[in-house]
This record gives sequence, structure tokens and C-alpha cells, in this order.
Amino acid sequence: MRLAYERHGEGDTVILLHAFPLNRSMWLDVATRLSSEYSVILPDLRGFGESPIGDEKVISVDTMADDVAELIDELKIETPVMIGGISMGGYVALSLAIRRPELLKALILVDSRAGGDSAEAAERRERLAQIVESEDSSESVVAAMLPQLFCMETYKERPEIVARIRDMMAKTNPKSIAATLRGLATRPDRTAALPNVETPTLVVVGVADVLTPPAESLLFARTLPKSRYAKLEHAGHLSPLENPDDFYRVLHDFLFIYSPPSGLEFGEFEPGKPMVFGVPDDESLLNLDHEYGQGKDK
Repeated sequence: MRLAYERHGEGDTVILLHAFPLNRSMWLDVATRLSSEYSVILPDLRGFGESPIGDEKVISVDTMADDVAELIDELKIETPVMIGGISMGGYVALSLAIRRPELLKALILVDSRAGGDSAEAAERRERLAQIVESEDSSESVVAAMLPQLFCMETYKERPEIVARIRDMMAKTNPKSIAATLRGLATRPDRTAALPNVETPTLVVVGVADVLTPPAESLLFARTLPKSRYAKLEHAGHLSPLENPDDFYRVLHDFLFIYSPPSGLEFGEFEPGKPMVFGVPDDESLLNLDHEYGQGKDK
């Protein structure tokens, strides 16, 4: 599948994968800021944005991951690269880290998880897929998801962000939504594979994320052998949009460790010992639970 994409800047490659049911434009602000030091590639995943859906009735996470691997090959990008994703994009990035580890230098997982759907969650996705198909509209997905995506502060004080995401969701092809809902419902549980992921990983979560709560993300990070964890204030499930300054600082610091623009080597993970940004307050927390807010470490 030939994916639509855009590229910003020059340097080592960073690929950022969008959430469901959005498109690559959700990453534009981050890409613009990174583009002074990195080559940032933003693909539209299969069926979203300007990428075609094909004939599939079910679009699996692994299929989307294979599409991204094909894009890397098509563009003749030197590997390994840094790949990140938010929510569904994180599922895709994790699929690549487990199934195609040779492609990755670093992994960024934002407001995402390793586990699969419960039986009840899978049933809800199937019911929603059927409604979307019968109505030939994305409005039911907008109604179901939009109230869960942001922290209350964003809803009250930054309605322009909410409106932007609502418009993005409403424009998504209903066929793509239904096929992807079914793929998400049947995605594999990757939890057992996490201890074998040797790719250095950054796990980021919004403090008010109700879809992938911080406690779950902390456990996620603790299970990865080489992980860094950041919890962002003033953010729910779409933390790069809700708290862009702190998200960019956390992401930039992480990228610099493994691909400094100057070419200098900076830092390494000690195998088996997860770490955080900044100075840990409590060693008993395994040096993981660290919050960012209002532009300074807390």
C-alpha cells in the first residue's frame, strides 16, 4: 500500500504515526519544531487522510505496520530510524519494534498501550463499526470518542483544539473507520513480548488520560527493559496537542540522546534499569514516575 506522507526538515529520520481516527496533520506542530534538526516523516496510515483504504474489510495493526515498513523501503531511508506513535499509532510503532526491530533506533509511545481489547471492548467496537456502516457517517464515532480525548482544562480553555480534532474525525472515511475498528478489536496483546524489546523507548502519558491511564502507562514503561517515562500535566489522551511545550521538550531530550544533531554520543541506558528525565524524588518508584508541567520538572 502506497501511503500518503509529508517530510519536514533534514537530518536523522523521525517517523510519527497518528491516532485513530485522525490523520498526519495532528503532528504538524511537532514536526515543524523538530524540522530544524531532524527529517520528520508524517504518513497517513491506511485509509486515513490521503492514503487509500484498499479492499480490506478489516485493517489490522500489523497491516498498517507493514505499510510503514514499505514506506521506509520506498523512500530508501537509511535504517535504523526513530519511530513514534500516539494511541493507535503507538500500536503500529510497537508492532514494528517487535516484528521488525532492525528498523528502529528508538521508539516513542504516546498515550498508548500494549494490551489487546477485552471481549467487552471488542464487542463495543464491532457495534460501533456496524453503526458507522449503516449510517455511512463518522458522526457516531465523533460522539463516542470526543468526550474522552481531552482533559477538562482543554475542553474549557482551548476549544479550538477540540474543534480541530472534531473536524478531522468528521472528515474521515466511514469505511476506513469501520475496517480499522475491527482491526483494533482483534489486535494481539503484546504485553508478553515487552521484556524482549531492546529498542530504547520513551513512554509518555497525559495525567488526565482516561483511555490509557497513567498507572497503566507506568506499568507499561516498567515492563520495557530500556524505557523512559514522562507524565504530562494539563493533558488527556492527546498530550502533544494539549501540552505541546512540555511534550516537545520531553521528546527532544529523548531524541537527542540517541540521535544528537551534532553527532555527539550522549548517554546510554543501563540494561534492565528504567530511567526518567530529571532527578528522581524516590528510588522506590524505580526512577520512573516523573511529571512535567508548566515548563519545569516537578
